Amino acid sequence: KFEGTNGAMGSEAEKVYDRQIRLWGAEAQRRIGSSSILVCGFGGVSVEVCKNLVLAGVSVTLCDETIARPSDLATNFFAVPGEPRGAGCCPKLQELNPYAVVRHIAEEEGVGAVAAHDAVVVECGSATRLGELSAAARKGGVMFYAVRADASGGGVFADLGENFEFREESGVGQSAKLSDPKTLRYVPWGHATKVPPQLEKLFDGAPQEPQLPFVNAVVGGLVGQDLIKVLSRKGKPIHNCLLFDTALYK
Repeated sequence: KFEGTNGAMGSEAEKVYDRQIRLWGAEAQRRIGSSSILVCGFGGVSVEVCKNLVLAGVSVTLCDETIARPSDLATNFFAVPGEPRGAGCCPKLQELNPYAVVRHIAEEEGVGAVAAHDAVVVECGSATRLGELSAAARKGGVMFYAVRADASGGGVFADLGENFEFREESGVGQSAKLSDPKTLRYVPWGHATKVPPQLEKLFDGAPQEPQLPFVNAVVGGLVGQDLIKVLSRKGKPIHNCLLFDTALYK
């Protein structure tokens, strides 16, 4: 796996992560701090995901060479107009946490880089791109998320592998207990998009304008929270698909 400086848990790092260690424990924080995700397509949802994960200590590799426009600033507070989204956003994202590693790669390297990460998040990808990245993730035992959001709502597709094992926690503090291991089975992207075919259309290509920051925050927050669960193996994750309706706010 991709190694970064975030693997260390020295005294300074422990001070930074004190709240998180109290919340989910030192062992879970070590797992989170030694994890990395690949983000292909740095749109409004991915911005929220990366913000939350970098603050938690997860290292991030950005893969998006789209030139940022001034209009991107409405949903991407890391964007630098005129610069590639990946390379341009790295410095500001890195400022959030010196113990996480933030870097960028060329889009042509994306599929080949999947196996070096613990999870891949894809936003605004074509059907072909989604198929390639999801196949590489399933082959390499890497967790896969496709995300999308616009004014009408948002969606998340998750493939955590053939059998994903996790534990659920009950109680708080010293009285907290972990359940026996539980398992969820996931349908891969290639199978899930055949029935119904509308699922592929939902995640295919750029979202409809306008994008609403609060929708991105809701969907991105859910994905970020879910990745913390799967990286720490604590808590029940999204089981294949989640949809958010703006009108109903649920």
